[in-house]
Amino acid sequence: DNDSTLKVVVVFFDYNIPDNEIEPYAEFSATATRSFNIGGSQLTASLSCLNITDNQYSVIKYYPMPGRQFQLLVNFTL
Repeated sequence: DNDSTLKVVVVFFDYNIPDNEIEPYAEFSATATRSFNIGGSQLTASLSCLNITDNQYSVIKYYPMPGRQFQLLVNFTL
C-alpha cells in the first residue's frame, strides 16, 4: 500500500507580559508525507516547509526565529 498525507499547521501567539511584550504573530507550516512498501520494508519520505510566509517574529524578546525553512526526512524500516 502507498499512503500519502498532507498536514498544515497554523500557530498564532498573542500573549505577553508587560516587561517582555512582543508583537503578536502567526506562523504557517505544511508537511507532505508519502509511504511506500518495498518488498517487506517501508520507505517514508516527508517534505516540510516551515514558516511558509517567511514571517519575521520572536517568541522571546530580542531572539528572532528563523525565516522560511525546508526539511526533508527519509525513514527506511526493514
